[in-house]
Amino acid sequence: MFKISSFKIIDWLLVIVLVAGFSLQLYLLYYGYIIYNFLVPPGSDAISHYNIIKQILDTGSINFLTYPPGFHLLVILLSQISHVQPFDILTYWTPALVVLPSLAMYFLLRQLFDHKTSTLTTLIFLLTSGYPLYGFIDGNYPDILAYGVFAILLFAFIIRYLKTKNTINLIIAGVFLVLIAFTHHLTFVSIAVILIIFGLVQLYILLVEKRLKVNFSHWKFLATASGFILILLSLFLAVKIYGPIIIRFINGFLNNNPAVQDKYLNMLPNWPDYALMAGNPIWYLGVFGLLFLLVTTFKERREIGAKQLVLVWITFYFLMSRLGATGFPARFARELAPALTVCIGFLLNYIFNLNSLRIHRYKMIFGYGLIGFLIITNSAIYVGPARIPDSFKLMVWFLPKDQEILNFINSNVQIRYQILYNPFANLYIPIKTTDNWNPILLDSDQLALAQMTYKNDNYHYHGYENLSLASRKKLTGYEKMIYDLSKQYGNYKYVYVGNLPPSNPDPTVYPKYAQFDIYKKVLYDLSSNGDLVKKFSDGSLLIKMY
Repeated sequence: MFKISSFKIIDWLLVIVLVAGFSLQLYLLYYGYIIYNFLVPPGSDAISHYNIIKQILDTGSINFLTYPPGFHLLVILLSQISHVQPFDILTYWTPALVVLPSLAMYFLLRQLFDHKTSTLTTLIFLLTSGYPLYGFIDGNYPDILAYGVFAILLFAFIIRYLKTKNTINLIIAGVFLVLIAFTHHLTFVSIAVILIIFGLVQLYILLVEKRLKVNFSHWKFLATASGFILILLSLFLAVKIYGPIIIRFINGFLNNNPAVQDKYLNMLPNWPDYALMAGNPIWYLGVFGLLFLLVTTFKERREIGAKQLVLVWITFYFLMSRLGATGFPARFARELAPALTVCIGFLLNYIFNLNSLRIHRYKMIFGYGLIGFLIITNSAIYVGPARIPDSFKLMVWFLPKDQEILNFINSNVQIRYQILYNPFANLYIPIKTTDNWNPILLDSDQLALAQMTYKNDNYHYHGYENLSLASRKKLTGYEKMIYDLSKQYGNYKYVYVGNLPPSNPDPTVYPKYAQFDIYKKVLYDLSSNGDLVKKFSDGSLLIKMY
C-alpha cells in the first residue's frame, strides 16, 4: 500500500501554508481597493514617479539626472502590454510589489536551508516585517524593486557562487547589480559599498589568513577579481547615468551635511523605533539570531562566506541608520529587516535540526505551531502603526467622491474659465484635472504676512468689494495683500476651496501639506464676495468670481 510519511505531509502542509500566507497578504493589500476603490500613498512620491513616466511618454527622452528610469520604463512596458494607463498601474498593480521581496527572500533562504526553515522564515518576513510595507505606504516603489527584489536576489546568487564555485552565479549577481544601478541610486550606492567591503574581507582571508600566494590561475583569485570588475563596471554605469546625484550624496555624507535637507527624514530613529519599523518578531528574533550568527561564525566553518556577507550587510545598514548625514536614517533602519530575516533563518535551522527535535516529532509540530501563532498574532493584521486593513482609512486620500467633485466641476465649468485652487489640499488635482486648473502661489512675504495675521484670534477679514476705489488704494497689510491677489488673479472665474485628504496627513512628515491652512484661508478670503456654486459633501466649496 502507498504510504506518505508524516514528514512529507508536513512538507506539503508547509507549501499550502506558504501559498496561503502570500494569498492573505495580497488580499489585505487589495482590501483597500475593494472597499475604498482608490488607494494612494499619503506622500508625494507616487506623484513624482507618475510625472517622470508622463515626461518620458510626452518627450520620448529620459533624463537620467532626475531619477534612474528602470522602474518607470517597466511601468511603461506593462502599460503597453496590458493597454492599461500608467496611472492605473501605479494605483492598482503596485501592491504586488509588497510580496515580491518575500519571494526573493525565499529563494535566498533556499540557498542556505531546507524547505521547512525557508518556508517558516519567509512567512515571518512576509506577514510581520515593516519592510517593504512602509516603503509601499511612502510610495518608494523603485526602492522596493531595487533593494527588496534585485539586491536580495543578488545576495542569493553570491551565496550560490560561494557554495558551488560556479562562475555563472557571479555573472547573474552582476546583472542584478546593473539592474539596481538602473533602478535606484541610493540603493545602488549602499549595495556597491557592501560588496566592496565583503570583497575586501574575502581577499584578506584568501591572501593573508590562508597565506595564499597571488596566482592568476587560481580560481579564487580570478573569481574575486571578476567580482571587483563587475562592481567597477556597475559603478561606471551608475556614474554615467546619475553621477552628480551620487557625488552630492557622498559629499553630504562626508561633510555631515545630508544631500536631502528634511528635518523629519534626517531624524535618527530611537531604539524602540527599530522594532516598529522592522517589525517586532523580525527585530527581536533577528537580533537573537544575529548573536547566534556571531558565535557560530567563529566556531563553525559551515556557510562561513554567507555568514560573513550577512554580517557585513547588517553592519552597514545599522551604521547608516545611526548617522543623520545619510539623509534617510529611518529608511536604513527599516531596511535592516531582510538581513535580520536571514539571521532568523540560521537560528530556526539550528533549532529544527537539533537531535532531540528529530526524535520527538510532537516537538517539531509544537515548534511549527508556536511559530505560526507568533506570525499571526504579530502580523500587520493585528498590530503596528500600519496595521491592515484599518490603515487603509489613513492611506486612501483620493476617493471616488473626490473624482465626483472634479467631474462635477469639469462638467459645469467651461474649459475657457480658469479655476484657482489650493495646491496643498489634494496633490492629485494636477494629474486628474484639465489645464484650466491653476494653483494659487504666495511669495515668502505674502506667506509671512498671512501667518502673522492668522495668529491674531480676534482678526476677521471684512472684504474690499464695497469700498470706494480711493479707499481700496489706502488698504494696508493683509487687506492690501488680498486686494493685490484679486488683481493678480483677476482673470480667474472660479475658486475651488478644497479640504485635506481624509487621512489628515501630518505636515511634519509630509511637507507638501505644511501650508494647507494658510492657503485655504487666503483662498476663502479672496473669494469671500463671490457666489457659492456648490458646497460638496466633504465641505469643499466651488465659488464663482466676478
